[in-house]
Amino acid sequence: MDIKGKVTVFKNEKNGKEWYTISDGSKNIDNEWTNKSWIARFKGEVPEHKSKIEISGFTTYWKKDNIVNVTIQVLEWKYLDTQTKVFLEDESIPF
Repeated sequence: MDIKGKVTVFKNEKNGKEWYTISDGSKNIDNEWTNKSWIARFKGEVPEHKSKIEISGFTTYWKKDNIVNVTIQVLEWKYLDTQTKVFLEDESIPF
């Protein structure tokens, strides 16, 4: 299945192993959030932790202990945040 949309990406680590998840959510009529996360694999460069991105990809499936799991294979992505990061050295701060 083809996937396109806006998500947040999270970098996870356990016992030296890294993996990524993507998450999206929506508010219901009572202003309560519902979220869903998926394991994600990225082709090429990987976005920064907690970045908001727009993705294009497809689903893949794998089975473990008779449970079917879904992974999102991300083929293309771009950052939604357009802020520029600026780094100043202490000497350049006027106060």
